[in-house]
Amino acid sequence: MAPLRQNSNPLFAASGTNSPLSLKTRPNFTCQLHSSTGTATLNCNPSLKYDLCSFKMSPSMNSNVQLMTSLNEHNQYFRIFNPYENIPQSQFCNVLECYHSSFLRKAFNYFWNAWNFRLNHEYTNVKSKVLRSERFENAIIDSLKDVNDESERKALLRQAGHIYTNLQSEFSNRVLRATGWGVYKIASWFFRSVQIRPSEMAVLERLSQSGLPIVFVSLHRSHLDYLLLTFLLVVYGIRPPHVAGGDNLNLPLVGWWLRRCGAFFIRRRLDENGTKDLIYRAILHQYVCELLKAKESVLFFIEGTRSRSGKPLNPKGGLLSIVVDSYLDQAIPDCILVPVAISYERIPEGDFNLEQLGCPKVPETLGGIAMGSLAALCTSLGNVRVSFGRPVSLHEYVQHKSPPELDDSMMVRSLVSDLGIHLVNEAANSLAVTCTSILAGVLLTMFRDGAPFSQVKRAYIMVEKAVQARDRHSSLHGDDSAEVSTVMWHALNLLVEHVRVVRSNDADPWIEPKVVLPNVFGLAYYGNGLMHTFGYDAIVATAACALYARSGQKSIRAELMIEEEELLAHSLHLAELVKYELVLDWSTVKMNLSNSLNRLVECDFLKAHQGRRVIVDEDEEDDEERTFARETLYSLMFAHRLEPLLTGLLRPIVEAYWLALIHLYEMKVEQEVETIADKQFYRVHQDWLHRQVDAGLVRFVESTAFDCQLNALRLYQEWNVVEILSRERLIRLNSGDEMLRQIDRVLMFKY
Repeated sequence: MAPLRQNSNPLFAASGTNSPLSLKTRPNFTCQLHSSTGTATLNCNPSLKYDLCSFKMSPSMNSNVQLMTSLNEHNQYFRIFNPYENIPQSQFCNVLECYHSSFLRKAFNYFWNAWNFRLNHEYTNVKSKVLRSERFENAIIDSLKDVNDESERKALLRQAGHIYTNLQSEFSNRVLRATGWGVYKIASWFFRSVQIRPSEMAVLERLSQSGLPIVFVSLHRSHLDYLLLTFLLVVYGIRPPHVAGGDNLNLPLVGWWLRRCGAFFIRRRLDENGTKDLIYRAILHQYVCELLKAKESVLFFIEGTRSRSGKPLNPKGGLLSIVVDSYLDQAIPDCILVPVAISYERIPEGDFNLEQLGCPKVPETLGGIAMGSLAALCTSLGNVRVSFGRPVSLHEYVQHKSPPELDDSMMVRSLVSDLGIHLVNEAANSLAVTCTSILAGVLLTMFRDGAPFSQVKRAYIMVEKAVQARDRHSSLHGDDSAEVSTVMWHALNLLVEHVRVVRSNDADPWIEPKVVLPNVFGLAYYGNGLMHTFGYDAIVATAACALYARSGQKSIRAELMIEEEELLAHSLHLAELVKYELVLDWSTVKMNLSNSLNRLVECDFLKAHQGRRVIVDEDEEDDEERTFARETLYSLMFAHRLEPLLTGLLRPIVEAYWLALIHLYEMKVEQEVETIADKQFYRVHQDWLHRQVDAGLVRFVESTAFDCQLNALRLYQEWNVVEILSRERLIRLNSGDEMLRQIDRVLMFKY
């Protein structure tokens, strides 16, 4: 195969024209980009009283001034073109707020907006290209296995046609227009606001005119993610994407409707009966490849499923590997990867308590969707924000990483894995930390037994300021205490099923979280929204506190000195323990831990001391001949206000992994279990955990969450504690001695 071509990116090929490029950022902005002068203006009609949002945001990584600097100096994956250049900074706005001057337009504002959608797109039918491709023909040949039976070949071709029919999307501009009107109406019932930054939409419109395919890579929180993203792109006149969805949503009527909104349905399991389905894999691969070659946009959810824990999940490489393969095979010269994140103050589907208890997932049905929609209409879901992270040029990324040999599958797999982690982190960085996340995190880590409202408010303000200090969006109005109280009561109303409020006439209301099964899982879901913001800080803080606890000293903390090398090494061990709970980029983990260490010193969580150590033999008789080296020592400050938050984020995870090991050891040594069916183990293990909770032996009840226990099992397979036999669906327990060694490894961080 020919070597990779040098970049022939046609991005912004028409930028040399003198006519201004008008970007309509409805509903309230018009952005004029003058390529001849290199200037831009963002005009807002002063007669429009437009809602910036329900709460004010702090400066973030997505503000254009910071983004321009970041893209120019630090974003090595988009060096050829800065899509934020000449795009003026703007605040967030509410897409649902539509203002018109005439009476009829006011009376039918949503209908008028939907009628004026710029839906004149033509969509490419790639069926003939897919079913005549070399990849598909090779799959047919491999499936026949040297059987020259024409009837068998015709049967495979009929099967392929059926697979393609079930897979493909069938865009309809009329259905999209009607859906846009429906989303306007329904979203205005569900949410107080749907917030976006108009400047980000202007950037997306600029990228859509580059002549390259755009791949939206989104985190997944709700089934509404599909509709909201497509709706926003249609509102701003950007070509809607083909959306990859699970075939569990291919229901009567619903499937027909979603197809015409751009959905194409993928099997939850690509292979059936334990054997590779070569035909299906070839059709799916070639279908996505042909869409990219036709410069169509594609949207998929890189986590593979909705997050049941509220934390970003480690990426699944399936569809991303197809995009990368299309570039490496020179089917496309480049494509633009855009990370996307949607922040809900309250999830429309409610909670995942039953699944976190270990109950099987309830399949989607038409009746279930109807009942769920009616239930959502009767509740308030607060605000929702859609954020777009920094775009990535696939060509630039691959060239930066050094293009792998096309026949080296391990190198290509490593490239896809690294790219997936980068995109998940970019999307997570753009997530807004909602008021429900801050309040839930404060209650679970600082006030598990409850506290007066005024005390909770002080902690809320402290955590919100810590979020702002880390350049993240936050949901606080400002420093005015009345506004803080308003936001907190708004969050309490959204968390009403997970928090108990006792009102009193002569005292502060008493706020108490419901830390019992299963309510605690819902509260932990929202509290985990802080995990990505404070993840590295929590690792260093928990490691430092664990070292102090294990020292056995009765003296005050300031007298315990911890060497920097020891603290970073201990933090790295903890990062390895929780790597399935946090999406960590291992190429930068040490640097991020070091940055967190400096940040904890700046906020007085740790105190730095300059010391020295001998670097020659200590038995040297003459003290003057000894050589010393400077070193930094750290001591813990007493009762720092952020300690309960930072350590409380990870201690339930440590306890979850410890509980899993204890039960595995009990099954191996006391019950002499060698192998057990996976479903049986999950059922037995959840029953054992609930007995421990009833006996009062579990400190953090949320540690019994099913997702956390699954991650523990994945880690222990790497640690050679268990062996998971996927095909046989069995779990084999290894040596009890190995389990004891790993128990000591986990106990290092349990205090």
